[in-house]
Parts: sequence; structure tokens; C-alpha cells
Amino acid sequence: MDIQKNKPFIKEYSLPENTWSGISVIDMEEKKTEHDIFNPHRDSHYLLVISNSGRFNLMVDFENITIEGSAFILIAPGCVHQILEIIDPKGWAISFDGSAIHKETSTLHHELFNKPFLLSNDDFLSHQLFTISKLLLDLQASDRISSKQAKHCLLNALINLIGNQNSIEHTSNNRITRKKAIENEFLSLLFKYFRNEKMPSFYAKQLSLSTAHLNDTIKELTGITVTQHIQRQSILEAKRLLYVTNLTVKEICYTVGYQEPIYFGKLFKKLERISPLAFREKFHD
Repeated sequence: MDIQKNKPFIKEYSLPENTWSGISVIDMEEKKTEHDIFNPHRDSHYLLVISNSGRFNLMVDFENITIEGSAFILIAPGCVHQILEIIDPKGWAISFDGSAIHKETSTLHHELFNKPFLLSNDDFLSHQLFTISKLLLDLQASDRISSKQAKHCLLNALINLIGNQNSIEHTSNNRITRKKAIENEFLSLLFKYFRNEKMPSFYAKQLSLSTAHLNDTIKELTGITVTQHIQRQSILEAKRLLYVTNLTVKEICYTVGYQEPIYFGKLFKKLERISPLAFREKFHD
């Protein structure tokens, strides 16, 4: 079904055209932004906000989040978010393309996405994050190859430090580490293909695994099956469209990859305990 052209989709922002290194850093104290951050939108890239002080009220995929003082939040590509209020912001907003992350760092810890982690100004980790962020900002204006390489190294160091916040210890057991890698690779594929690929066998083939092995691994680590992950990602996207756009429920059904609106409505209500229209009314009140 063709969606009407006059029906707006969610505004998505890419990195600025002059971001040749794949990394863009903003000093929040200067109160400059690359795009409208106060209306619901999403980015095609990752956004890492490292706060030194101040107060930030955000909405991230329908959840109100308040950050005060020293903290960081890593917002995933495609996540609908907006700033509701900023008071005396100090810190850095670091936008980066996934290609700027080294292969060994690329399996970002999905547990870290879209939720704040508090820091202490006296904490050694805080000192490291703040120092690296300042260095990234200092290199912002340089277009030298050496500066690009330095920015990539600093960014990867930053992501590795943040990854250490993950409370689940996998590194001491290679078998568990491999399972965690499968989970991260699956979730990355899911984000990319969930609209068109609803069968677990597709993701298993992409990962060179049997469908049973993939399903067992994902269920062991997350508590739900591959099919349930596909359904949840599809319904999350539907919620974003209900919140931001004026697409009809039927149009949203087709947009997120389902062909039967009645089935879609039942699945939405099963997972959210509310109908699609009631969800829209709840957030538009």
C-alpha cells in the first residue's frame, strides 16, 4: 500500500555535511545545536550526551528522563527523542556514525541505550570521560588526516569506557562472550531489517547460525524469543509513528511491515495493553 505523500513521517537528522570524520562534537554551554532538538525527532547516528552539570529533561521513546549534574546517556539511532527543558547545561553532545567505531568496539552494549547513567565529579571515570570529550572538541576544527585518526581513537576509547558500565561481566568466559556478541549482532540486524523481515530464519542465516541456536541464545540472554524481539521492535516503531505522525493505524500497520491490520491491532494491544488509537490519544492529551 502506498502511504499518502502528504502524511508526514518522523523527522530524521543526519550528521552535518561537513562532518568528514564521522564525529561531531558540540559544547553544550555554547547552546548551539545542529538541528531542532525541542520537537520529537530521531537521528540516523548515535548520540552520546555527557553532562558535567546542569539539568536536562528529555523524552526518550515515551519515557520522561531527568538528568542533573554529572551523567551520560547514549541514544541509539532511530530512537525518537526530544529536549523538554534545559537549565544551565554544561557538557558535550557527541554525534557519531557507526562507521567511526572499530570492529572490535562495534558491538555496543544495548543495555546502555536510552537510559541515563549518573557520574560523580570526583570519580575517575568522570575525569576520563570529561578529558576525552574536551580533546574531541579541540580536534573538531582540524581537517588533518592525523586529527581524524586521533578523533576515531578517542571516540573508541570513550565507547570502551562507557561499555565498562555494563554490569554484566562477560569477558571472563569466552563462551558467554560469544553469546553476547551474537545478541548484539542480532539486535543490530533487527534494527536494520525488522520492517521487511519478520522470520527468525532470516536473522539466523545472516549470522550463519541455525534458527534454533539463535533462538536459544537470544532467549537465554534476554528472556524472550527472536520472534518476540521482532514483534516488540515493530510495535515500538508503530508507537513512534502514532506519537509523532498523523498516519492512520492501517497505514502504520503497513509501514512497520504487517499486512493484516486486524492482526496488527491485536498484537499491539497484547503487548501494550492498550489499542493503537488509545495510545495516540494518551500522548496527545
